[in-house]
Amino acid sequence: MGKLSMPGKKARKYLERDNAVISSPYSRAYRFMMNHGVSSERWGVDGNHFINFAVGITVCHVLSHWN
Repeated sequence: MGKLSMPGKKARKYLERDNAVISSPYSRAYRFMMNHGVSSERWGVDGNHFINFAVGITVCHVLSHWN
């Protein structure tokens, strides 16, 4: 498997558009443009497949303060 180049061509186009039309105080801390997702899996606009390992951390944090 080769090294993944991020962001891809399509994502770069979206990010350029995003930078042109979105207010500067609303910045992105990441350079990922999601196409779709299922459960903990995400696919970017360039077809790259990602797994979200932090998917349940917020739920665990909220539930720990519930008790």
